[in-house]
Amino acid sequence: MSRLSEQTKQELVNLINKEISINNISKKLGLCKSTIYYYYKKVKGRKIISPKFEIIDSEAEGEIIGAFAADGCSCPQSQYQVTYIFGIDEDNYANDFIKLLYSYFNKPPYKYKRKQNNTIILRYKSKLIYRFIQQHLVWENPKTYSIKLKSTNHSKEFIKGYLRGYFDCDGYTEKKYSRIEIMSVSKNSIDQIIYFLRLFEYNPKLKSYHNKKLNKKRLYTVRLNKQDAIKFLDFIQPRNPKRRLDGAARI
Repeated sequence: MSRLSEQTKQELVNLINKEISINNISKKLGLCKSTIYYYYKKVKGRKIISPKFEIIDSEAEGEIIGAFAADGCSCPQSQYQVTYIFGIDEDNYANDFIKLLYSYFNKPPYKYKRKQNNTIILRYKSKLIYRFIQQHLVWENPKTYSIKLKSTNHSKEFIKGYLRGYFDCDGYTEKKYSRIEIMSVSKNSIDQIIYFLRLFEYNPKLKSYHNKKLNKKRLYTVRLNKQDAIKFLDFIQPRNPKRRLDGAARI
């Protein structure tokens, strides 16, 4: 760590005391974040925020769980990591999803980009949040092939959120024909999604594809035709701009 002049050090401490973010301090003083964090800990102490939330079978809970079922992973052996993985072109969606996570858990996730594999990572290290995920979902490793809700007995608000979260991550909007698809290699998840769609009086069609030559797992796809798709999109109001017909922001 480079040695700071007394003037720079004093300016840094003043900014820390004014609760200026580490990113903004870095831009203002031209200092690396590790240096700022070193002084931040000296001035403020190590800042660890514990999540605070209440499980009430809400729409927000459903969305958080649905997105994890589609594009999440966890590692209890590594400080109970809970991770969401988005495409590098989904930065707006990731930022909006962070707001949802923060509003529910009262704790922001750590966000970073992996340019080598074109992904955006949102991550928590929290036993409470890990247990929250485990309370709703069950799977065998590898997670992708077996993930499912422990129960389909949830409020309609939770189910609506679950469909939004899952569709935002593992769905597709065919804008030319106004159709939508939800995909998974987990037959368990697809069966539950079909059940939920029928619960809301949609008429889903199921198809599957198995590429034996490439030794791929069977892919299951649920499709809604134009009439149902438009109603579905209007109902769940996708958070991910890529899943909307017109790209308009959520209301």
